[in-house]
Amino acid sequence: MTLGARSDRSVLADLARVYLADPNNDRARARLVRGLIDVPDHPAGTIDDAVAALAADEHVNHERLVPYAVDRLEATPVVADALAMLRSGARLSPKLRAAAGVALSSPLIMRLLSDYLLASEAVETLIVALRRDWLEAAVTGTGQVGVASELLGAVGLQMHLTEWVFQETAEEVDQLAALERLILNRVQPGDAPILIYALYRPLREIFRDSWESVTVPSGDRPRELFRRHLAEPADLCAQAEQMPRLTAITDAVSRAVRAQYEERPYPRWRHLGSRRARRLGETVANAIAAPSIADDIDAERPRILIAGAGTGRHAVMTAVRYAGARVLAVDLSRAALAYGAYQAQRLDVQNICFAQADIAELAALDETFDVVECMGVLHHMADPEQGWGELRSLIRPGGLMKLGLYSSHGRRFLDPAKAIIAARGFEPTIAGIRAFRSTLRCSPMDSPARRVMRAPDFYSISGCRDLFFHAHEDRFDLPRIQRAIKALDLEFLGFELATPRLRDLYRSTFPDDPTARSLSNWDFLEQRHPQIFSSMYRFWVRVPGRRLHQPL
Repeated sequence: MTLGARSDRSVLADLARVYLADPNNDRARARLVRGLIDVPDHPAGTIDDAVAALAADEHVNHERLVPYAVDRLEATPVVADALAMLRSGARLSPKLRAAAGVALSSPLIMRLLSDYLLASEAVETLIVALRRDWLEAAVTGTGQVGVASELLGAVGLQMHLTEWVFQETAEEVDQLAALERLILNRVQPGDAPILIYALYRPLREIFRDSWESVTVPSGDRPRELFRRHLAEPADLCAQAEQMPRLTAITDAVSRAVRAQYEERPYPRWRHLGSRRARRLGETVANAIAAPSIADDIDAERPRILIAGAGTGRHAVMTAVRYAGARVLAVDLSRAALAYGAYQAQRLDVQNICFAQADIAELAALDETFDVVECMGVLHHMADPEQGWGELRSLIRPGGLMKLGLYSSHGRRFLDPAKAIIAARGFEPTIAGIRAFRSTLRCSPMDSPARRVMRAPDFYSISGCRDLFFHAHEDRFDLPRIQRAIKALDLEFLGFELATPRLRDLYRSTFPDDPTARSLSNWDFLEQRHPQIFSSMYRFWVRVPGRRLHQPL
């Protein structure tokens, strides 16, 4: 069964029934989650019951439920009415405001608000309106705020994830200053004023050095909000100070990139979704849909280098993905590494170490690896091919490399938005990013620049900084990748694709190549379908030599 067309709604419903009957069915779970994204117009009933079960399933990456949840929220009659009123320029009526708050308070939405970006223009429009009304009620006393602390906590956690990227009016800035005075003078009792302040600013800004004496409010989400605002930053600073350093960082581009991620570690993440550890060969074979590869790749305790780990999500996922793995994760930014190390400790992932290093200097490292993974990093180096060569020198004979590189075809959708940034002179500051986003949100609906508003990175400060204002970015095409693979004497094993339908498209176009390993063929296909690698080229290569299942 192939998901993706309207006729597949019944298939999705069947998968939902299978999953509900057997929640431990890994295949049904994975296909159901994928289908929630691929299949439009989800049938109600069984699907909603299955999603409720998925939301409580520890083996699910709940971030993948966000598109489904956002679609469902926007289709809710109360929310649709509220959005129509807001788009007309009107303020929400008290009745509609309360009803919209109830819609946001569903268990699934509350769960996702707390831990994942709800990347949606409609959700942003609704939250911006609600928090403005809540702030006004808290400051003017014209009415009771009338919002449960749990909802305020959940929306506050969402604002923390966005790094307060949403635009504010001058009136809101003035009211926020007034709210701060009320809180510090204890004129406004209760938790609501503080939680409303957290919708706009980090709580450390208001409590400064006295935060350790602040009374934590009741409720799971308000308590978690206080922890992330007040206690977690101190823990991250301590982690950064203790981070070991393996190499110098002397290259000018490396220094500029490091400065960006010291200021704005990216991406922010909270959860992985549990993965059952599998042997290296099996995992790679599944990833590139090449079962025969598993016979040639194996290692009982693979030593893995994550080069350019950032905030550690990919590195921690790798540590739990491969059975027996021992992982070293390096990056330029100590702040980013500290975030990764903190999350690894929180999730009790113990087979990983973090250290500061520059890929350009890693050849001096007195160690070799079974696997090197470098995702979304080389294209931020002054000489990506040189960095690629440095990493290749660290791999044992027969070892593997997984790479992620920006596609020049796939990233063309960013160019109209970047042209606006250049023309308007927007700076990579909070004010500049907010102004850029406001310009796009006010642009005509048919503007090509608005396409970027579908990207999750558009909905956070660090995401926008990374996507639109990066200190240094290069782009690749498949002929360039093919030249590098040949120059470095590597064997191309295959792509990790966003959906099986892309492999089906390749095989229907090139039936004489069932392995789907011809980069020339993929180049032909990409030129006709420029968005097939819109995120990145993600692929595996192998160093010639002994097979990994032989003693090293």
